Amino acid sequence: MNEKSRIVLRLVAGLYLVYTGIKLIQGLMADKPANMVIMSIIAVVFIIVGAVFAIFSIKDMRGLKGIEASGEQSDEEEIQESEEPEDGLEIAEDDNNETDEERSTETTDEDK
Repeated sequence: MNEKSRIVLRLVAGLYLVYTGIKLIQGLMADKPANMVIMSIIAVVFIIVGAVFAIFSIKDMRGLKGIEASGEQSDEEEIQESEEPEDGLEIAEDDNNETDEERSTETTDEDK
């Protein structure tokens, strides 16, 4: 599972915990059971943990978008650099003072 999927899954789990906590509190208010205090504490814990999961997941998503954006920029820079001729190759060609035609004639002369 890649990082993006993991973050989305944590976000969904966090939102589900918040939803479950809220529904639990709504049910407690309607029924008023004997163990209302314990159930209320559990519902509040669900809401807090879910909110923390969701908040950190959103922060991680924003960070991941920033990393992807900078990665795309570096890819574009690499493409631009690869399109530019390398100075080392030009110097080597200038030192030899040979053209492609001269090289090809030399190889055919050697073959004879």
